[in-house]
Parts: sequence; structure tokens; C-alpha cells
Amino acid sequence: MMALAALLAFPLAIVAAHAQGQDRPKYFALDWAMVGTNAPTQPVEVQKGKSVPYMTISPRRLFGLSEPVLDQDGKQLIPAGGVLGWAVNHEGIACEPTHQQFTSYFICLEDTDGDQRFDGYIKILASVFTYGAHTYHKYMMGVFPVYSRGGISKAVSAPPEMSVPSVKVDVDFYYAGQRTLAQGINVAFCVMVNDGKNIWGGPIREKYCQPSTSVPDASTTVPGMGGGSVTILSRAKKSITVSINPPQDSVLYQPRAGQE
Repeated sequence: MMALAALLAFPLAIVAAHAQGQDRPKYFALDWAMVGTNAPTQPVEVQKGKSVPYMTISPRRLFGLSEPVLDQDGKQLIPAGGVLGWAVNHEGIACEPTHQQFTSYFICLEDTDGDQRFDGYIKILASVFTYGAHTYHKYMMGVFPVYSRGGISKAVSAPPEMSVPSVKVDVDFYYAGQRTLAQGINVAFCVMVNDGKNIWGGPIREKYCQPSTSVPDASTTVPGMGGGSVTILSRAKKSITVSINPPQDSVLYQPRAGQE
């Protein structure tokens, strides 16, 4: 089942920000970068409901916490060993690249007074309802607004960047199909995630996709993240043939004007 997610210039997640303190930063992006691509070098046919590799990305500047982080009521926000990455657009702020199990938000830690210790936290929604649509973010990929802020029970020193388990994410170009040849071609860029195994022992491969784009016909080029693109060369009843221009840019997400 296809779950809408943020990817690609992915998403500017749009929600009403419940930020406290109007002078504090209100938008954050992690430092994701391309680490490889196994996109086909020749035109390839993509069947309806299938995808083709586009790129692999990973957040940079990661570190792990040596102790748990609690809010002022003693509730655990991040366990010891939790992995964070430094925000690319603001100093003294680090965020989870993926949210914890059974939560619907990412946690960021904030150094509000510049003493090199985290003394506050920020919640960023991972599950967003906007304009009648539901967008679910498996990873903090894109530019996100603050949902809420709070204090932590004990200031935590920000450790240096260190070797922690890498977070690598495959991004595919997905063909959602069309009802008739007279209708537009529905495509999307999707994060592909291994979510355990099914009852037969096979892998469960889930898609977390940006909202699909409908292009009118073949000979259309769809812009992709990292400066790449996908050109739709032709279409049949249940497939399209595409050519992929591999991404080149190393920095994938940068806030725009007004996203301070």
C-alpha cells in the first residue's frame, strides 16, 4: 500500500507551526547528500505499479547521544544511543533523521543560549494532514516547520560528530499508472524501505512517496531531487519508457526565502 511521504525537493511539509518564541528558528533541514546512484544508464521500461532506481542518499554530520534526554516532566524524548544529525541551516540544532517507532513526530534538540549544550527540544510532525491529503514522512527529508517547543530536564552536551550506524535511503522513480491512454501519466519519487518480513519470510518493501505528479504525455521531463530528472520517452497501456538523468548536486535541501 502506497503511503504518501516526503521526498524530493521533498516535501516542504506544510502545517501550522505552534512555535513558542517568535525570534527562534522556525524551519529546519538536515544535511542529506547523495552517496550513490544505480539508476539505469539506458532507457528502461517501467510497468504500472513498479519503480526504477534513482539515487541513494544519506544524512551527514551524525552523532549519537551518550545519555537519554527527558522533558521537564521526566518523559523520555530520545533514548541513550539515539542518533541525531546537525541541521544544515541553523547552528546549535540537531534532529532525528528518522522518527522513533510508534511516534508521529521527529525530535530536534536545541542549544538556545550558545553554551554548547542542548537545553530545549522541538517537535516536528511526521504525519501531516493538509488540504484533504495525508502525507507521512518516514524520514526527515526536506524543509520542515516547528510544531512545538519545550524544555528538557537536564542540559545535554553536544558530543562531536562520531561514527554511528549510517542511515541510507533508496529513492526510486515510481509509475503509478493511468486509467486510460487519454489521461495523464501519474508518477512520483518514493523512498523505498525494508519494513521487516512477511509471514512467508520474504521482505516487506514499503513505499513512502511524495504526492504524485500527473504529466500530460510522453516527451515530458520530470525534475528530480539533486538536480537530476526523468524523461518519459513513450507510454503503452500498462507501462512507460523512461530515460534517467542522474542527480549531481551534493546538497539536497536548502530552505528558501521565508523559511528561516
